Amino acid sequence: MTSSIERACCVCGKETKNKCSKCKIARYCCREHQKTDFKSHKKVCFPPLYDEDVDKLTLAVLKKSLGSDDVVAAVREFLPCTRCLKSAVDSTKCLVPHPRHLACECGGMFFGGEMRSNFRCMACTRPFSHVTSLNSKEMTIQGQQWCFEGTHSIAPLPSLDERRVLLNTVSLQSGPDLQEKIDNLPSDVETLTITSSTFYDDSDLIVFDKKLPKLQKLQLIDIKFSKVKLTPETTPQIRFLRLQNVSDSCDMEIVLPHLRKVTVHFWSGPPSVIQTMLDTATLLESFDSYKLWSNDHLRFASAALTSIDLHRSDSLSSLSIWAPQLTYLGLQACYSLDKIEFPSTNLLAVLQPPFICESPLVVNTANANIGRNACRALREHPRSIPAMTKHDGMPTEGIFAFMHFMHGGGGGDWWDENDDRGNWWYEDDYDEDDEDDDDWDEDEDESEEESEEEDEEELSESTCGDGEEMSENKSEEDHEDWETTDDEGAEGNEESTNDDRERMAKAVR
Repeated sequence: MTSSIERACCVCGKETKNKCSKCKIARYCCREHQKTDFKSHKKVCFPPLYDEDVDKLTLAVLKKSLGSDDVVAAVREFLPCTRCLKSAVDSTKCLVPHPRHLACECGGMFFGGEMRSNFRCMACTRPFSHVTSLNSKEMTIQGQQWCFEGTHSIAPLPSLDERRVLLNTVSLQSGPDLQEKIDNLPSDVETLTITSSTFYDDSDLIVFDKKLPKLQKLQLIDIKFSKVKLTPETTPQIRFLRLQNVSDSCDMEIVLPHLRKVTVHFWSGPPSVIQTMLDTATLLESFDSYKLWSNDHLRFASAALTSIDLHRSDSLSSLSIWAPQLTYLGLQACYSLDKIEFPSTNLLAVLQPPFICESPLVVNTANANIGRNACRALREHPRSIPAMTKHDGMPTEGIFAFMHFMHGGGGGDWWDENDDRGNWWYEDDYDEDDEDDDDWDEDEDESEEESEEEDEEELSESTCGDGEEMSENKSEEDHEDWETTDDEGAEGNEESTNDDRERMAKAVR
């Protein structure tokens, strides 16, 4: 009896009865999904070992030759498991390690003579840790040991299931022979990850200038490179690129027309490196950065761009974005952003006619200082709404944001509950006109003078009335005492008038 996994569509995972007519193994819920998966499926699509229409004599010959009545079970040990790529023998367990290129870093620390690096596997969504002894340099895995642990399978896996060992995937770690390993990489590598075995390795200056025509995914993490060259002549097919702690002094050239997703963490090198990469990546879909301190201006232009995250871009002062499909803009802890532009058109619109996007543009400005012009641009965007979530960030983000605010920053929490658009930007949107400001000051001065004159008249009338009433009731014998009392009342009224004037002046201001 087949399990629900073996009856699932290879693309979406939906349970279905439709099988590939050739191999009788792969299942698809519709014709479109079969076409989508054909490029990868055709590499493993072969006629079945036997079916019900095979001649009984042929089947008998196979049984005799293999020495077993179960032909499929006898042949399984010669077939690779589609998940771990090892022999699919029932007596062994299928074990798949966490794919290094799908390991998302979650911080680390030194403690008790050990270095702990925490990760979350994006394939199985479970956490694990690499613990390295500073004395023996041996690394062990704590937490979830394996990305997949179970039985072997010879059936094709759904394309969304990444708990597998991929062909043409290489992961390298820092060491004395790292440069040699890079130089000897096979030309058919499609996924490459080069990372440090510790937090950061600057022991050697590594050069990455290798022709890899089939490379699609590249990650360079915590290694000090002296040169990195990614051009159409060396790596023309790169779709995904991650750079982290590469070295600010690195001689870097990135010209990748087919680039789709970019992640840049900790870069303070030449600003032209990042901008040249963005200008040539006209098919870019997402850009993620943390502590990108090299550029004070960034320009994005792509009809496919949906997400931009510029977390802790401290020096960024201006931003230009032509991205009709943009649905997320992260400006958390951007302390100097004064200007944002959303051009209505671009030359790429002729080559890439954009679709009409009706989804909201979510803007994250937590712990940010956004200038008046940038506020106005965000407020006038027809799809902009404030983000309800933010990055965890460091506690110092709030401190830095307050320091910039005290030095004339614009603040980051702008939405006003009384705004007619509903929970949007707090900053006032008025033009600074000198003539209007002068008129406003004159009106305020006139109103202040009129209010003071009215208060003086009311106070004078009230004092006179009290004096007349008291003079009628007092006798001549008490006249001297009356004069003394009247003088004290006049002094009290004068002090009260001065206090009223001060309060009114403060209210006007």
